Amino acid sequence: MDARQREAVRASIAKLPVEWPTGFEPYGATVEALSGLKMPIQLIGGSQTTPAARAVIDVLRGLWPRAAYAEIEGAGHMGPLTHADTVNEIIDAFIGRVTGSMSTTDV
Repeated sequence: MDARQREAVRASIAKLPVEWPTGFEPYGATVEALSGLKMPIQLIGGSQTTPAARAVIDVLRGLWPRAAYAEIEGAGHMGPLTHADTVNEIIDAFIGRVTGSMSTTDV
């Protein structure tokens, strides 16, 4: 990220401790509700992620034991930015498997 993008991320992080704990409550995102999801799910983690992000992935993998999981070697918790091509390939392959369609990389 360039300096401007880093500063925007830094500024937005300050409000997380206030917003995060209650951010999903209005939408009914309880553990019970999340564990009841039946649609295909793809989880993506990075081998160099933070302990907090790893804990979230571990909780989600426990809630969704049949979810697909991919770990990107060398990625941290910002993998969609630092490893965008790899993340996109994983998502594209997942959508292809779920829909039975040819992936865009096969075209």
